Amino acid sequence: MLDIGLPDGSGFDLLAHIRKDKNKTPVDSNELIARIRSVIRRNTQNALPILTIGDLIVKPAEHIATANKTALNLTAKEFAVLEYLAQHSGQIITRTMLMDHIWGSDFETFSNVIDVYIGNLRRKIEKHCKSCLITGVKSSYSCE
Repeated sequence: MLDIGLPDGSGFDLLAHIRKDKNKTPVDSNELIARIRSVIRRNTQNALPILTIGDLIVKPAEHIATANKTALNLTAKEFAVLEYLAQHSGQIITRTMLMDHIWGSDFETFSNVIDVYIGNLRRKIEKHCKSCLITGVKSSYSCE
């Protein structure tokens, strides 16, 4: 995470200087997103919606996903991918959309990491559901 309001200059200027030196250390937006969600949860009476697709239930506020009433043991990234697919249920989600939303613009576009996460999610979900809820090929996916 990078503070943009540094006392002796802008965090964006510092990041530009770091990048100019070919340093590719990621600036972690996931921590910021988690903190924002935490503040929103504390300051609102409306919880994040529960997403239901067939036998799959995703509870973003609690970071819980169940398939056919069985809790899924998901990593943080797996949950983020599943949550994004569930939020866009029935829509085509491209690899680029997933990369930008989950990993950010610094992500290596030729990596197969998205295929790995999708494969892991399919296996974990299909252990408990009769139908394949994540459909698609390497270029785009859908959660239905």
